[in-house]
Amino acid sequence: MPLPVRLIDSGIRAGRLQIASGQALIDLHRDGRVPDTVRFLRFHPTVLVGRHQAVAHEVKVEDCFADLVDIVRRVTGGGAIYLDQDQVGWQLVLSRQRLPMGSLADDAKAICEAVAHGLSSSFGIDARFRPRIAIEVAGAKLCGTAGYVDGETLIYQGTVLVDVDPAKVAMYLATPKSDHRITTLKALLGEAPQYPSWLLPPFLSTVSPTTHTPVTTTVISGIVMALAAGFVPLGALAELVNIGTLAAFVLVSAGVIVLRKSHPEYPRPYKMPFGIVLPVLGVLSCGALIAFLPLMTHLRFILWLAAGMLIYFAYSMRNSKLAAQT
Repeated sequence: MPLPVRLIDSGIRAGRLQIASGQALIDLHRDGRVPDTVRFLRFHPTVLVGRHQAVAHEVKVEDCFADLVDIVRRVTGGGAIYLDQDQVGWQLVLSRQRLPMGSLADDAKAICEAVAHGLSSSFGIDARFRPRIAIEVAGAKLCGTAGYVDGETLIYQGTVLVDVDPAKVAMYLATPKSDHRITTLKALLGEAPQYPSWLLPPFLSTVSPTTHTPVTTTVISGIVMALAAGFVPLGALAELVNIGTLAAFVLVSAGVIVLRKSHPEYPRPYKMPFGIVLPVLGVLSCGALIAFLPLMTHLRFILWLAAGMLIYFAYSMRNSKLAAQT
């Protein structure tokens, strides 16, 4: 009977939360409370420090504090690394029964060769495992890995370099490692692969490799707006534009208030003065302007919003690849 396995996408989160979630997953698996798990994760700007490293020797602490870059200690060894949303991390938490290879080195080889095969087949590159723990393309490291064993639980994790800025690495690490060349998917493919949301049709979610913007969605939106301007009375159209814009301002202002409370750990390179006073004023002022718009405009807005949400959720519930895999 095959062993069950689940897939988790943790999304982009603060470094402390990602590391803590990973450790909780390991503890639960060791206690037999969760099945084997494959987890994908990305980080807000974070420097991960090895288990036995001295932070002051490896990290430019003052620069990290100034730019709101988290400094987090991970449970595995190795050198300090800089991570952000342009790199994709992966973590395997498996029963030793799934990979009865006999040693951690054998397990690492089997896992890394499988990851290399997946990268090669997905992106048309020649990725290969380099003992002991790296995956390379033409001698340049694309993915670093590490792992250890806790009882009958095997933990193995790595990071795929999608788009790395060497200047950022040098900015925050006191001793950037240069013993091996590195490469990225952007360097190999000419553009950075987009991390899919799977909640929009592919032709709408595709980003132009030249401008890095959703060109198809922009063109379709422009055509729809041009047709609306030609056939809808100008007064009614202006009122719909007003209520839509004001509603967006209300949501953004309310989102600032909610995120300050629900996710205080998120990095905030720019902090709004006066705390939540300005967002509260934004909600009240925009809400007041909405209240003075005609009733028919409110009804049209509600119907338009309901139709859009119905189409979006109907598509995403049926086509989300992530939901199908979990």
